[in-house]
Amino acid sequence: MPAFSRACATLVGLVVFAACLTPSVQAAPPYAGRAVDAVLRELAGSGTNFIYNTEIVSPGLLVTAEPLGQTPAAIASEILAPHGLALLPAGENAYSVVRDAGRMAGTIAGRVTDEHGVALAGARVGLAATGRTATTDSRGEFRLADVPAGRYRLDVTADGFAGASLARLRVRAGRTSRARLALTALEPELAEIVVTTSSYALAYNQPQAHTILTQADVQAVPKLADEPLRSVQRLPGSAAAGVSAQSHIRGGEYNETRMVLDGVPLDEPFHLKNLLTPVTVFDARAIESIDVYSGGFSAAYGGAMSGVIDIATLSPPEKRYTELGLSLFHTSALSAGEWDGDRGQWLAGVRRSNLDLISRLADSDFGEVEYFDAIGRASLALSDDTEIFATALTSRDEVDVNTSDETERSNADYRNTYVWAGWQQQWPGALTSRLIVGLTDLDNDRSGIIDDPGRRAANVDDRRTLRTGVARLDVEHRAERAFTRLGVEGREVESKYRYSSVSVFAPDFPLPGDAGGTVTRALDPDPDGHYMSAYFTSRVRLSDPLSVEAGLRWDDQTYDGLDTPEQFAPRLNLMYDLTPETRLRAAWGRFWQAQGPNELQVEDGVDTFYEPQRADHMILSIEQQLPLDHQLRIETYLKDYDRVRPHFENLFDPVKLLPELEPDRVRVAPASARARGVEMLLAHRADAGWSWWLGYGWARVTDRIDGADVVRSWDQRHSVNAGLRYSGPQWEFTVTDSYHTGWPTTELYLVADPDGGPAVATVGPRNGARYDDYNSLDVYIMRRFELEDSTLDAFFEVTNLLWQRNYCCTQYEVTQNDGVTVIDRDLDYWPRFIPSLGVLWRF
Repeated sequence: MPAFSRACATLVGLVVFAACLTPSVQAAPPYAGRAVDAVLRELAGSGTNFIYNTEIVSPGLLVTAEPLGQTPAAIASEILAPHGLALLPAGENAYSVVRDAGRMAGTIAGRVTDEHGVALAGARVGLAATGRTATTDSRGEFRLADVPAGRYRLDVTADGFAGASLARLRVRAGRTSRARLALTALEPELAEIVVTTSSYALAYNQPQAHTILTQADVQAVPKLADEPLRSVQRLPGSAAAGVSAQSHIRGGEYNETRMVLDGVPLDEPFHLKNLLTPVTVFDARAIESIDVYSGGFSAAYGGAMSGVIDIATLSPPEKRYTELGLSLFHTSALSAGEWDGDRGQWLAGVRRSNLDLISRLADSDFGEVEYFDAIGRASLALSDDTEIFATALTSRDEVDVNTSDETERSNADYRNTYVWAGWQQQWPGALTSRLIVGLTDLDNDRSGIIDDPGRRAANVDDRRTLRTGVARLDVEHRAERAFTRLGVEGREVESKYRYSSVSVFAPDFPLPGDAGGTVTRALDPDPDGHYMSAYFTSRVRLSDPLSVEAGLRWDDQTYDGLDTPEQFAPRLNLMYDLTPETRLRAAWGRFWQAQGPNELQVEDGVDTFYEPQRADHMILSIEQQLPLDHQLRIETYLKDYDRVRPHFENLFDPVKLLPELEPDRVRVAPASARARGVEMLLAHRADAGWSWWLGYGWARVTDRIDGADVVRSWDQRHSVNAGLRYSGPQWEFTVTDSYHTGWPTTELYLVADPDGGPAVATVGPRNGARYDDYNSLDVYIMRRFELEDSTLDAFFEVTNLLWQRNYCCTQYEVTQNDGVTVIDRDLDYWPRFIPSLGVLWRF
């Protein structure tokens, strides 16, 4: 298997320190100022094992204060906590060091009474060996949040009472478990509470390289139009056009990236789809994290050849949480909390665009743009092992815009609705299942006219609908050294297209000598059918340094006019810890992508589906933990495409209201394609204080057309993304800079007539030239004001602070007078200076 041998060179690792002497620390020396790693090694000599890798516990991590704990686990917990780390019990006298505890933790809440049921205020409730405590309120209630997964003893003391009794309690990650304690005059009886995570450490320690962006990461970076996916565009391997929220991941087209929300793939989750999709339907404030895969992702993900953006919605940060926001771009409201005695959680948010109001105030002649979106989510624990949940996401766009010379006008009305519900069950034997059923309803109505007297006239009427019903079942099994997932999914789809357009071109337009003519299209296909898929993937730790994940995916589609062979996609990921500070990864996989029922290219006269496309990924990466909590990742990739689907582009100016009616529209039909590149990311991340990152990418992506390699229109040979961030109790600011080589373009030039006639305007080689390099310096500044019972954040940000002219498109006008041909070339560019400001009130 040559592809496998080319991909193999991987790596992974854990560092395990063990010793068996005394169970407590004897005459411990001072710890403050020492390296956390060195202290953990020392504590391991007291009979407690600590399991961690140096990516988490880096050599530069220092103990910030002298711990008060008396046991190795208590001391370790205290010195890890300031760095956002926690202990995850992994067996008798053994702990794993983990971060992102919010995803690996649960909450314990309960009530303390005396033996007669009278509430006890001021009782102390603590978790033994952790130093975590809580005090009951006037109703005898207490709460311990963010408890790392594991097994604990619960200590309770109160004046006049000596002990408590409590049955064993199970709590799942991200959930709250209720406990009722009755204090008596008996000797203390320590109770155990088991907080079980939704997956073991192996489930999180993924062999495939990916990047997790937390809400703090998303909020901290400057983001045009409050768009959360701007943070994804700052990662190596991402290529994005000026204002679009979409990204080309490692050379792929926009639609080669799958958007997933809480485990559910979404179709077309964008606003203003006829205006370069500058905004998604995701409110940045409602996002807890974004998991970005640039390739090599596991068999659990399908339908995408290039990348996956997996978004998790916000978990309630408090019992009741509300925020109101107002910015130049949006007015928003968000509320989250718990219900039914902490057994349920809910989230509700709504956001409205302010662009229409700004347009009216500015008396703009561009037209009006108006949109809104809303999300609602609720979950309820029917028991300790059973949870049900439901989510609804909806959006609406109304667009009425025109060009500055008023020769083109476009109207659009977009309505998207996604609804799904599910059931998650924890079964005996470390088995978990998750069933989801859902509906998608998309309605896209677009119309437009072009009225350019003496040159051309055109109109378009484009109406599309998509109805999808989906059922998906995923099953997971967790063992000490293996994590296995399998799943099946079925979709029934029904779509309708009603497309018509007429374009009339006058003689000598767009070039002198053109005969002129009329192009008429009228298509009304109604494709329907089904989509089926299944996958199996298993992650196994073969040895302490080596983990392997192997999987297989099967997909099959049947729409009208499409009956293609079934697709099988094997995938393999390896991870190896070369040293405690050095991790190697390798991946090989096959990725298929079928044309979606909503992706017929009727606007270009195509009313049949193409066969699924295929891409083979080969990826090698090395991750190095550096001193002072710095991390370095270098990754190289090769992506070979086959059965590439033809697509259509505008040669000179892709930023048009009605692109399919333009005379520079061309069909691009590669026989194959290839993307390759090298990426580097050097970063220092911290929850508070200073953070920074520097990313560099070298890439080349080409289509094989008529035996020659032609660079794709978004090929950027060199790219650099850098950022500097400060986060303090009152002030936050971030400065970022994005640079990349100018994207390819096609030139129009004059060729002399050998017979002495007028020069002839000739189209040069497609993508044979390049625009000047792109660069944008962006700034975000936030000031936090602590009020009596709430917090007010005020922010200001600027995109393209230096007013850089970043070219996007070219408009050519060719005229011929008195035997002389003249080409007028007008370069246009993305907006040069885009400010935004706003406030957020949290209570």
